[in-house]
Amino acid sequence: MSSDFIKKCPECDSISLTYNPTLGEVICNDCGLVVEEKMV
Repeated sequence: MSSDFIKKCPECDSISLTYNPTLGEVICNDCGLVVEEKMV
């Protein structure tokens, strides 16, 4: 089973990611990079 959801930050390789359902973004908790935007 595959998923389009990114499980690792491409910038710092952190796996500490948070999904913000209000903004539809996945943000890295370590470096602050917005990994995914406008997820529905």
